[in-house]
Amino acid sequence: MGRIADVLAKAGHDVLVYEQIVYENIHTNGTELARVLIRAKDFETSASNLTMQEERWSGKKQSLWAMIKSSRFMREDFAKCCRHQIQDKELVARLKSENFDIGIGEPFDACFYGIMEKIGLNNYITALSTALMEHLASLLGIPATPSFLPEHPKLLAFVTHAGMNSVQESAAKGVPLICIPLFADQMRNAKTLEYRKVAIVLDRNELTAEILSDAIRRIIENDSYRKNAKRISSMIANKPMASEERIVKYTEFAAEFGPDLNLELEGRNLNFIQFYCLDIIIPAILAVLSVIYLIYRLVFFVVRKALLFGSKQKVE
Repeated sequence: MGRIADVLAKAGHDVLVYEQIVYENIHTNGTELARVLIRAKDFETSASNLTMQEERWSGKKQSLWAMIKSSRFMREDFAKCCRHQIQDKELVARLKSENFDIGIGEPFDACFYGIMEKIGLNNYITALSTALMEHLASLLGIPATPSFLPEHPKLLAFVTHAGMNSVQESAAKGVPLICIPLFADQMRNAKTLEYRKVAIVLDRNELTAEILSDAIRRIIENDSYRKNAKRISSMIANKPMASEERIVKYTEFAAEFGPDLNLELEGRNLNFIQFYCLDIIIPAILAVLSVIYLIYRLVFFVVRKALLFGSKQKVE
């Protein structure tokens, strides 16, 4: 988000970055050129959630129930954080006074949308610092697009937990990976890379020095990993429009035209039954079951008649 702010500031726009402090140990907001508005933390985060986050890095295997609890604690923290922002009249008044043409925020914390509604700004863009999450891409009906980084020419492989940022960085610079996923989307990310033949995936619960050294040796000696990674990198590098140009042009376009019926996706108006094609799937299933039932009844009728005919002949 900080980089987007700087790109827009370089293009001559007046940009304000708003940041709510959640973790006091983070001391950067990512921007060098934009104005910054920081709101101090005035709420407590869940100690249980922090403990579970630490356990993920300790090598301790987490149960499915522990992951579910961690997700619940995270949702509660997000809700508490958002509630304090929405109810802060001074903050709302300050943001309203800026008279924004457009807002840009991330969907990871849905409070962005609540703040936009609270200050009466209907013109906004959803942006992500990672690739577009699959469930959002599915809902919107649009493809996900990656970004960039690990570019030292002597870098032969990248050992990572397979977070989406690491995946994008390596993909853009053509570096093969050794993935040791920990939690959340990382297991799926790692398997996706393995399927594309640009990564080796290791289980952190079975990791030893021998297993890791063997993986490093394989990824260095087998040139196919690097060739596959370089091909993906080349595809990203040769996109028709540069990322910086896309940010500026689409932001200016959205600021000028705002919410417009010509830009609306019809999919957002579909109900539950239409969205999941249940109006097609259910009748199709019923039709198949009906055919199966009719075949069953026909076979039953034929067999029954045959048996009756056979028994009748014996009696005669």
